[in-house]
Amino acid sequence: MFYNNKNELMFVGKARKLRPRIKKHFEDTVSVIKDHRDEVIKIDVAHKKD
Repeated sequence: MFYNNKNELMFVGKARKLRPRIKKHFEDTVSVIKDHRDEVIKIDVAHKKD
């Protein structure tokens, strides 16, 4: 979950491999947050066990 400086939720995603997924959002040219990367202040992770 990506948050801005107003603590507003910007994006929620899911992934099996967390680190590559987060990295992809900050480097990929087709990421849904590509126009707002500089606004991301906090990243939260929720882990759900099967």
